[in-house]
Amino acid sequence: MAEVKKAGNRTIVIRKFGNIDQVSNSEIVFVAKEAGSQLKPLLDKVGAANTLVITEEEGLGLEGSNINFVIRGGKLAFELNKSAMERADLKVSTELSRLAIII
Repeated sequence: MAEVKKAGNRTIVIRKFGNIDQVSNSEIVFVAKEAGSQLKPLLDKVGAANTLVITEEEGLGLEGSNINFVIRGGKLAFELNKSAMERADLKVSTELSRLAIII
């Protein structure tokens, strides 16, 4: 069952998928660390759709996720994969780019 939240005038639907085949019609997909091995099939499924794929495991940024959370120097940081953003036709603000580790 989906959880529905409001952010301003936007409705946000949060769904948990049991497997990649269930992913459809999503603007943002978060891949938990324990599901990192499913990144490639997910990227194949979403293709060039405007889907932001976020991961949290070392190396997954280079494997094609748009944003990948990592620990650097004992602190939480994030990698931004510019080519993955371009492939998904997603724009990145200058402020976000400045905070990111660009890969």
